[in-house]
Amino acid sequence: MAAESSGASVAALTALVRADLDLLNWRRRPGWVVLRRHAGGAALLDVVVIGAGHAGLTAAFGLIRAQIDNVLVIDRNPAGRTNQWSTFARMRTMRTLKENTGPDLGIPSLTPRAWFEAMYGADAFARMERMPKDDYQAYLEWYREVLYLPVRHDTAVIAIDPEGATDADAPIRLRLRGAGVASETLDAREIVLATGL
Repeated sequence: MAAESSGASVAALTALVRADLDLLNWRRRPGWVVLRRHAGGAALLDVVVIGAGHAGLTAAFGLIRAQIDNVLVIDRNPAGRTNQWSTFARMRTMRTLKENTGPDLGIPSLTPRAWFEAMYGADAFARMERMPKDDYQAYLEWYREVLYLPVRHDTAVIAIDPEGATDADAPIRLRLRGAGVASETLDAREIVLATGL
């Protein structure tokens, strides 16, 4: 498939995903989690997801879809390098069957197959045995963008400290190190560790 036509097909798929989500009133319904604030008045994050790979992005989408809006995803790697498929994995294809779904959370236009067919055509999907790992990485980058998932790259979590170990309502403090920043802290109500599937 020519680059121009695959670009147009992916753009059309992106529009379809967003239309599907709009029909579900995604991000338009008021969240049900009561906003908590720091003593200084700043909003406390509801959930920080550590890891912007397959599991982390899916967790963030699931949380936001469940109307938990105050979510942030953190990954120590730069954009485009958040999975083993773009860093240390040596296999050429995914190990899972090409028909597997998961990150889409039941939305057909958001499946890996929908993206692959928009890129290369239905015949290419039919001929393929397993999805190439580089294509799956590209799919996840598209997934993050199409869903407007809040990801902060180049940021490592160096420690996780309960602010008040005996107080169930106390936030969890994350100590971070990022590009150009020696150290900073971030508080959240909950964390999700998605640092490897």
